[in-house]
Amino acid sequence: MSEAGTAVGAGALPLLAVLVLDATELQVSLLAAVSGVAAALAVLPLAPWVERHRKRPAMIAADLARFVVLGSVPVAVAAGRLTYGQLLLVASVQTAASMVFNAAGGAHLKQLVPAGWRPRAASRFETTMWTATFTGPPVGGLLLAWIGPAATVTVDAVTFLGSAAGIRRLRTPEPVPAAALPDGAGNARIGVAGWARQMAGGWRYIAAHRVLRALYANAMVFGGALMAAVPLTTVLMLRDLGFTPWQYGLALGLPAAGGIAGSLAAPRLLTRWPLPTVLLATGAARAAWLGAIPLAPPGTAGLVVIVTADTLLLACAGAFNPLFATYRMQATTDEYMTRVITAWSVSSKTIQPICIVAGGVIAAATSPRTAIAVAAAAVAASALLLPWRAIHHPAANGHVTDRSGDHPASHDNEQPDAVEDRGATLMSTTASTNGLRIRTGSCLCGKIRFTVTGTPDYPHVCSCPHCQKRAGGPLQSWVGFPLQGLQWTGDGGEPTWYATYPEQTKRGFCPVCGSHLAALDDGDTTIGINVTALDDQAGEDLVPVNQSFRGHAVAWLQQVPDTQHSTG
Repeated sequence: MSEAGTAVGAGALPLLAVLVLDATELQVSLLAAVSGVAAALAVLPLAPWVERHRKRPAMIAADLARFVVLGSVPVAVAAGRLTYGQLLLVASVQTAASMVFNAAGGAHLKQLVPAGWRPRAASRFETTMWTATFTGPPVGGLLLAWIGPAATVTVDAVTFLGSAAGIRRLRTPEPVPAAALPDGAGNARIGVAGWARQMAGGWRYIAAHRVLRALYANAMVFGGALMAAVPLTTVLMLRDLGFTPWQYGLALGLPAAGGIAGSLAAPRLLTRWPLPTVLLATGAARAAWLGAIPLAPPGTAGLVVIVTADTLLLACAGAFNPLFATYRMQATTDEYMTRVITAWSVSSKTIQPICIVAGGVIAAATSPRTAIAVAAAAVAASALLLPWRAIHHPAANGHVTDRSGDHPASHDNEQPDAVEDRGATLMSTTASTNGLRIRTGSCLCGKIRFTVTGTPDYPHVCSCPHCQKRAGGPLQSWVGFPLQGLQWTGDGGEPTWYATYPEQTKRGFCPVCGSHLAALDDGDTTIGINVTALDDQAGEDLVPVNQSFRGHAVAWLQQVPDTQHSTG
């Protein structure tokens, strides 16, 4: 609902600035630039709080904030009290609330949707956005012509109220946030310095992950250069090419159909090719079309060139975006999901205005065509920053899983030094098997089922107090498999996760029958599978080679000898 309202009200605040306040070109430009930077600065300290609390209240609060500030605009217009300062405040709060909503919503989506269903879920969100972009501006144009720009702002505000009501009506229980502190002390416990470290946690996580780091660099260059070209393309169409208003409207609205087509195609592409292949192909393809725009001639031919180029660009972007969202969800642990999304959006909101200003400077010194050509070259170059090798060849960044049996692998709960490159976590079965055996397994009731592919690593039994309590016996048996080869295939999706060592290790179990299935260290590329959860437990590669926590082993059961036939 809010996507539709945002599309209807697109550009309403700058229009009000021009039509009601007679703002200058500089004021209109500053409205977007200043509000973006101000919002980024406001959201940054909120990210750790949102990370550690339930996401729905944060999403509802963000919707209500947008309803209130946007609703104040038509009231001020009717009273003749609208000011430029109010528009700056409204734009800043609206942008900040959108960033909070998107970060909380992205983390909540990962909580609710099983891994195998995330590409389709992300595709549906993307399709909704492009559909609203395709249909919203014409409706907004009609309201603008009949009533005025304040009407589109009113519609936008009301849809946020509807969005908040819709979230409030969700009946599926919200999981406890993975980043919640065990004692519930929140920020009162960590102090200002600790809070500052948590604010930077998203960037540290990205920097420590080779694939995310490359995707981040690609996104900043691609998004910054593309946004630099947007106002310049408007000048090119209206002034240099002499487009009529209907031609300009067509050039703005029609390419959104490409975004719809691309987003619908994304899940289908994954049925034929693995995620890394499609992600790289669509990421490179979206960078290829902007260069046609500065070559557009005047008249109808130029309209065809621009519409075609934009449609192809948005089709590729529409396919890339949900696949990228899926990969980022899979590559980011729950404890960092909100902060990683926030780091991404804060960086974009900071870099894009700088690029827009740079584009304007180049256009003033040369021409809009030249400036768009420079932006197109930067967009094309962004394809070189994609993780062409890293995503296919995941490698550790220095993390060594502890196998001595004395303690879990240790890492700073706010410094993801142990983050490993999860590479192609969602590769299709065809790509990830590569001739290796596919093993199946399940819980006792069968609601949670899974497949694992790859060479078993370090089969062992563990007699630590946690394993004894969970198993209801003297020990549990474990074996590692590559996380990229794991797929949750049952009707129950992923198991329920319990953080036995918060911010370090979590264990997965069936919420129905209680069967213990898996264990995962934060940032690890190997997942521990309970050997007894496998359907076929035969084979020498599953025979335990060691026993962890021997000091806690019961005296009446012979211990497993330490042969240490680890493949890692």
